[in-house]
Amino acid sequence: MPRQPLLAQDLPEYIMPRLAAWNIPGAAVAVVNDQETLLAQGFGLRDLEANLPVEADTLFAIASNTKAFVATALGLLVQESKLAWDDRVRQFLPDFELYDPYVSAELRVRDLLCHRSGLASYAGDLLQGSTVPPAEILRRMKHLPQGFGFRAGFGYCNLLYLAAAQVLTVVSGEPWEAFVRRRLLDPLGMARTVMSARGLPERGNIATPYEQSHGSLVPVPYHLEDNIGPAGAICSTASDLARWLRFQLAGGAIDGQQLIAPAVLDETRTPHTIIRVLPADRERYPTSHFVTYGLGWSLMDYHGRLLVRHTGGLDGMRSVTGFLPEESLGIVVLTNQNPNSFFLALFYHLLDTVLGLPPRDHDGILRRCDQAEEDAAREARRKLEQARPKAPAATLPPASVAGTYSHPYLGEAVIHEESGALILTLAVHPQKPGRLEPWDRETWLCRWSDPGWQESLVPLLVDSHGKVEGFRVRVREDWIDSLEYTFRRV
Repeated sequence: MPRQPLLAQDLPEYIMPRLAAWNIPGAAVAVVNDQETLLAQGFGLRDLEANLPVEADTLFAIASNTKAFVATALGLLVQESKLAWDDRVRQFLPDFELYDPYVSAELRVRDLLCHRSGLASYAGDLLQGSTVPPAEILRRMKHLPQGFGFRAGFGYCNLLYLAAAQVLTVVSGEPWEAFVRRRLLDPLGMARTVMSARGLPERGNIATPYEQSHGSLVPVPYHLEDNIGPAGAICSTASDLARWLRFQLAGGAIDGQQLIAPAVLDETRTPHTIIRVLPADRERYPTSHFVTYGLGWSLMDYHGRLLVRHTGGLDGMRSVTGFLPEESLGIVVLTNQNPNSFFLALFYHLLDTVLGLPPRDHDGILRRCDQAEEDAAREARRKLEQARPKAPAATLPPASVAGTYSHPYLGEAVIHEESGALILTLAVHPQKPGRLEPWDRETWLCRWSDPGWQESLVPLLVDSHGKVEGFRVRVREDWIDSLEYTFRRV
């Protein structure tokens, strides 16, 4: 269909005021149509202190957009008959175990990629960026509890992409990073893209990640995802990702070279797992009636068209890549502030503009939805404080609580006295201790030093003789890890 003209000089009028309103330093955008990159451009700043602009070749962390690269790389091995989507995982990883022997035996390669394993969303993600190596994370996964029935629901599981990459490594004979580089990035000409934030310094032209702290933007270090890298470690640019979308839209070809069969790519875009559509999603996307997950991509309808997309979020970074196969249209948006929903507002604004659809205030709608979620979180915190006993009963003496504890998945935790207070430290995140405050009887409140971890109630497990045998803790109740972990005294 004919395209509305998308002129680069028109975009700053839309983007720049909204970057300021969302307190986002910068963004990079690419638009691809019919194998032509219509636009690849930066807006705002990649580094506030140095006053450096975002460019089309500025590197951003793309986080979970990495998943589609892993799924496509496995598709290359399927194409070569080196594995099949329905091969059992244990055919390649014989010692791999999950919460149930039947699930461990029946889990297939495609199950690793479509979030239907029965593990709850973000289960076990507390080991993300920790000191625990990938092989040990895979070994410990058997200790994560079942969240729902096997293949009976959607649970977004980053850790299973670690297992998927290990399958890729076993079958191909080379590390997943090297395989993706050799078989995808290099042929696609994605020369600026790196497989880990560790590869950023020598590249230059890097977007600094920022987060909000007490109303101000604060630079944060790049989040090293290496120990679960296949779930979200890649860093890329708008220009490079435009080539990735051109490849996807051309059915696995780039510049006339067929890298992968269209039928294999189609499997990654086939619905595997239904995702429940929440009321807030209806408000955000009223023309979308279903959301599902394929292999490395989420799938939804948008004004009667199939939309294949994925988002990514890490400390200080939010991004989205997506395309409409029927329209041969693809869009990339990269931003260097987290949290924000403007990256999605801009994505849908660009879709509507290029498709010639009636204008819709995506920015205002997403801002209202975000505000409602913030208000709900604030109300939950208010209720927590309100529930605090006005005259709390005495808690146990600190000396009886201090000690070393252990959980089979997270490992050791130490509670020790420091300047009259109790400090809780998880060994896998020694840089993020929490200060325990008396709450009531055998329950304490932990205020974590990492503001993102917020606060946790810590009920103690006390035997009939008053001895502390352990404690329970849920470190975060949002999108990082929703599990409650029970630690036992060593």
